[in-house]
Amino acid sequence: MAKTWNGTALQVLHGSWRPGIPSNHINEIALIPDAADLSAQASVIQQGGRLRKRVKAKLYVTGMTAYNNFVNYYLAGTSGTLADGDTLNGSYMIESMGEPEYINDSAVFFDIVFVEV
Repeated sequence: MAKTWNGTALQVLHGSWRPGIPSNHINEIALIPDAADLSAQASVIQQGGRLRKRVKAKLYVTGMTAYNNFVNYYLAGTSGTLADGDTLNGSYMIESMGEPEYINDSAVFFDIVFVEV
């Protein structure tokens, strides 16, 4: 199925699409010990909520103009709907982008990370 972001079809290098699975963020917090009762509970567990999902991929575009469009979206903090045609469909923005790797004038490859917003 076609992968899209913000209405733009994504050209993904085969095998590089890696949607992450968020985990619950759990902290164990130490309590001040009670001198009168050393056997009392010394810590509590607190849940901080679900971490945001991230999707990593290596994309290619057919020229520097298309690459610069992604850079402009990244710098502006633009969010859009990211869909992979299977289970992923949500609002994401570009968290980071790699430097362009030139194969020839018609193929520019780069790494990208989308983050859920």
